[in-house]
Amino acid sequence: MYKYIIYLSDKGDVMLKNRLLKFIKDKKIEDNIVFKIFEKHLDEILNLKGRFFCSNFINDKIDKIINGEIEKSFYDNCSHEKQSDNELENIDRKIYMSKVTINGIKGFANIFEYCKKSKNSECCLQPTLDLKDRKSAVIFGWNGEGKSSLTESIEFALTNDVAEQKRRGIYNISEYLLNTDSKEGFVEVELFEPYNPPKRVKIKRTIKNKKDKNVQIFSDDSNDLEADIRNRINLYEEFFEKHFIERNRLENFVLSRGSENKEAYGKLIGLDDLSDFIKNGWKKYDSQCKDEIYKKQNEALKKYEEIKTKLDDLMNKRIKKPILEVNDENKIIIESLGIDDDKSFEIIYDKIIVEIEKINKEINMINEIENLVEDIRNHRKQFDNINELKNQFFSSENIDNLIELYLAAEKVITNDSKECPLCGGNNLYGQKLLERVKEKLESMNSILQLKEASDEIAVTSPKLYSKTLKYINDYQFDDFKKDMLNGKAEDKLISKYKDLPALEKRYQHLESLKKDLMNYRDEYNKYQSIENQIIYLEKELKEQEIQKSKEQQINQLKDAFLKDIKEFEQALNDFYIEVLSAELRDISHLIKEYYNKFETNEKMETVELKDSEKEFKFYIQFTKNGPKLDPLRVLSEGQLRCFGLAILMSVTKKFNTNFLILDDIVNAIDIEHRSNIINVLCEEMQAPYNKQLIITTHDKLFWEKLVNSAKNRNRILSFIFENKCMVIENTKNIDFEKIIQESIKKKDCRTALVYMRILLETIIYTMADGVADVKFKDKVYKYELSKVFAAVCDCYPELKHIYNYFMNENNYIYWSILNQENHFWSEQSISLDCETIEDIFSKVKCVRNLKNFYELTESDKNEIRRQKNLKKIDKSKFQNISKIEGFEWFDEDDRWTQDFKLLSEII
Repeated sequence: MYKYIIYLSDKGDVMLKNRLLKFIKDKKIEDNIVFKIFEKHLDEILNLKGRFFCSNFINDKIDKIINGEIEKSFYDNCSHEKQSDNELENIDRKIYMSKVTINGIKGFANIFEYCKKSKNSECCLQPTLDLKDRKSAVIFGWNGEGKSSLTESIEFALTNDVAEQKRRGIYNISEYLLNTDSKEGFVEVELFEPYNPPKRVKIKRTIKNKKDKNVQIFSDDSNDLEADIRNRINLYEEFFEKHFIERNRLENFVLSRGSENKEAYGKLIGLDDLSDFIKNGWKKYDSQCKDEIYKKQNEALKKYEEIKTKLDDLMNKRIKKPILEVNDENKIIIESLGIDDDKSFEIIYDKIIVEIEKINKEINMINEIENLVEDIRNHRKQFDNINELKNQFFSSENIDNLIELYLAAEKVITNDSKECPLCGGNNLYGQKLLERVKEKLESMNSILQLKEASDEIAVTSPKLYSKTLKYINDYQFDDFKKDMLNGKAEDKLISKYKDLPALEKRYQHLESLKKDLMNYRDEYNKYQSIENQIIYLEKELKEQEIQKSKEQQINQLKDAFLKDIKEFEQALNDFYIEVLSAELRDISHLIKEYYNKFETNEKMETVELKDSEKEFKFYIQFTKNGPKLDPLRVLSEGQLRCFGLAILMSVTKKFNTNFLILDDIVNAIDIEHRSNIINVLCEEMQAPYNKQLIITTHDKLFWEKLVNSAKNRNRILSFIFENKCMVIENTKNIDFEKIIQESIKKKDCRTALVYMRILLETIIYTMADGVADVKFKDKVYKYELSKVFAAVCDCYPELKHIYNYFMNENNYIYWSILNQENHFWSEQSISLDCETIEDIFSKVKCVRNLKNFYELTESDKNEIRRQKNLKKIDKSKFQNISKIEGFEWFDEDDRWTQDFKLLSEII
């Protein structure tokens, strides 16, 4: 056995690429940069993931163009290889389902674990659903037994997707499908083409709780079906999506509006990958307009306006250039410095400052010398004071005082008495002596003054000499002292400076000139500051003019990009709408055909699509020239669901699906239309369609009706759920007549009458189909047989006999029981014995036999009419007559059966 394993990240990349290539080809937009970027980088874009991945990629390239990183001309020449015609063609193979094996998926236990527990080693080798090649199947199961799990598992295996998972908003497939107690699960579907020998291929998908999933495609003989599926797996996955119909999808087409409606139709036709790309990969134009990249930049313009305002303000404040005016006196001063008055202000000012500093130094020096001369003069006065003190000191009076002081002191010092020489007991003597000493000391004060003056001269003379050396360098100290006493030192110092008044006058003139120059400088600086600012702002304005121009160009470029984005988005939406509209218009006539099969009473004349960018909607007409009506406004809930089913069935016919999976669709369809749906499904299973139908239902009666309505019982299988492990073929009898007979034996009147009603209903509606135009409903009863029965009698007069039997006053109670879909009668209030029930049953069978009688050839009919009156039956004549299903001509004693006797009474 050959196996081929593919690890898939996402489904439909190849198909999406081909659709987008077709978009590029059909919607070529010249000079649109967004279209060019999209065309050039299509492969890169399709490899990206995440929200708005296409818009983000294109915007990144646009941002680089705006910033100058990429030249716009780089995208001038863009082209993409033409898509392969083989990749775009439809699937045209007669593919059917053979077997389905499910393990570890929700609703289905692990087969191997189940086999261990049940101690049945062979059960793990059996498929979950064995369709015996191309047989159809009706699978009954109560709610919660796993019907949806079965169909969703098949959907996952064939499409790598589950629509209900997305509808519920569950991202992880393993979270949705995998059993909570399973680490790994798989679904394997065997497909085949009915050749001799048949071509078989298995598709097996495995999921793990780690979000891993893979697909295996294999066969025993490596045939071309296997190779085709393997090479075009994406195309097949999309093709298989058309094979599934379930109640929630009916709801989508009945109730969805706006974008949901458009998405639902897109998924139906197979454009969901393109729809998802537009919805998730592309950010809408209105939103992109608000993005940072496309915001208009006004910074340069704003700055330009600010500079212009400042410049205008300065121009208003602009002053005349000041002129340096110099009077004659100042001219003389300037010329004395060796400067022409036409020199620049800075040169004149600098020279003046230097001259002022120079004169200031000279004045300061003169002041210092004058102070020094004054100090020398004062010093000389001190010498004079010393000499005077000396003279005073050497006077006779001072000498006598000194001698007396000496003698007094001697007496004090040499006193040998025990008394103190100052007070020693003789206070009077001591006091007088002390006063005398003080008196003598005061008379000697000039000696102290002489001492102090001598000390000061000793300190001051060197200091004055030191200061003098600053102005007379080679001046000896002895000479200085001598000159200081005779006044020559002063003369020498005075000779060192010029005339002070002249210097001060010149200094004043220079200061005045300096002040004038400073005033001029202030005016000039004010003028120059404004001029410099004007020059700077004019330069800035010119530079900002360039930036403003660039900014305007970028804003214009952004406007152009936004225009291209809007144009590209419109083209993409138009392409999607055009493709979807073309596909939907192509099935409008099929929708009408299917709906008219489902709805017996109000047939549609036309079904017409009206599309817009926002939504798609079919409008209907009941008459050729009647108004075009919105189905939502005029159809009942049951009719709307039939309309939705008609849309889904039309798609399956358009795409030539050979097998179809219908998950509990009658759950969304009312009783009134179920019988017609059964007829349509049976028709689909028969030639020329030969569709293989896998139908699940929780409605036991629907299950039984459908199985009994199939003309070829060998082509339809009946299944029930068992043990959460597999779906087993139902071997119990669900033949209505046998159920009725068994119920009569058990004296179960209610069950017998319910199935008689079903059997009679099936027969009468079949006979009415195409020959009787009658409504089932009236004001009292929801679903009445009497009107149909009466209408059929008009076409088949022989039925009148049985019709009159039921309408007879004595028997009308029978008809009142059979006439309603639901029986409200009470078994306690109405007593029916088995004989009466059998009598009713015989009449119902007679209607069935009459229906089959009408299907015989005219010669067979005439032969039966002739034979019924013969006393002796010619059996050989009946050997050539086509057998009437469920009808016996003779009993064991070769006598006419009761069934034949009843039939013979009315033919």
